[in-house]
Amino acid sequence: MNINGIKKQNEIILMDKHGVKCVTKLVRDGSKYGKRGLGKGCKDFCEASDVLKIGQPFMSELVWEDSVPVLTFLF
Repeated sequence: MNINGIKKQNEIILMDKHGVKCVTKLVRDGSKYGKRGLGKGCKDFCEASDVLKIGQPFMSELVWEDSVPVLTFLF
């Protein structure tokens, strides 16, 4: 997250190939290392967008809308 400039943001927008957006919380994922992960809503978004198929590769792109990061899934 830090590499991509996501330091103090608490939310990220997930967007599918049709432009459907879902606001998801960024949560702490291991306080010892300062890691962050996608929180509640991510799994539902991925299931609705067919991202969670095991072994199926996908591409994503991180862009910014004002001060909010947007993770766009490209299929």
